[in-house]
Amino acid sequence: MIFDAENRFSHDQAITGDAASENLIDLGVAGTPANGNALVRNIGKGETLRVVVSVTDVTTGGALQVDLEQDTTDAFSSATVLASESVTVGSDPGDEIMFYIPDTVTEQYIRLNYTASSVNFKLDAGIVGGYQSNS
Repeated sequence: MIFDAENRFSHDQAITGDAASENLIDLGVAGTPANGNALVRNIGKGETLRVVVSVTDVTTGGALQVDLEQDTTDAFSSATVLASESVTVGSDPGDEIMFYIPDTVTEQYIRLNYTASSVNFKLDAGIVGGYQSNS
């Protein structure tokens, strides 16, 4: 799996409780061309875009919920959840979550929000072009 730096939400981000991803992705402003018809946002047109969250180091495992959020501002004061997945992080690194970015993204910014308690681990997360599962 190849992570692109421009499409990475987290890189070895320490998770000890609830937190937002250390990076967000700015999809740009959807404009209106000269003909006056507003453009509809369609990221990854023709492709299914995947988000992969991979645990890279574990001190204390536990439950992790990952929400993909969108908002019109980078402060995420009125975030909307687009997708949500959960995993139980064990004692060894390697646990992963993979989900698709839905075609309902309409706002300028997207990020991940992590919900976890009584845990201590690190993770990588980002949009990837392909996903390999050995299970």
